Amino acid sequence: MRPRHLIRLTHTAQIISECWNAAERGIRLAVRQRHWGPSEEDITFLLRGELRNAVAKATKKGVFERAFVMDLQLACRGAADSSRLRDLASGLVGTVSFHNRRHEGKSSASDIGMGRLWLVRYLLSSSSPVARAGPS
Repeated sequence: MRPRHLIRLTHTAQIISECWNAAERGIRLAVRQRHWGPSEEDITFLLRGELRNAVAKATKKGVFERAFVMDLQLACRGAADSSRLRDLASGLVGTVSFHNRRHEGKSSASDIGMGRLWLVRYLLSSSSPVARAGPS
């Protein structure tokens, strides 16, 4: 089994928090201007859109990538070559996923759950089936 490394994602978590705060500000503005008296489901729907928008903006600006590099640099203080750390974080994107009503009613009783941050890096080589097939 490969060793697992735990890294404190202080800077990355701060970006997530900032996106959340931006989403809440967007909801307050939308309710004040256009969506008077929203139900709980309406607010969840608005939050989903505002949060996705805030995360997409941060991703486009490279904010997640830079924050993750800072977290890696803190975790790997002895690393002589920080360009390798930047390479690891290159292209990092943030996404938002909400669970469905069935999960809420059966498993959690909450609209939103934040339990995991997944970092996946796909490695392709010329012998990979995806690389051989080419773009679709």
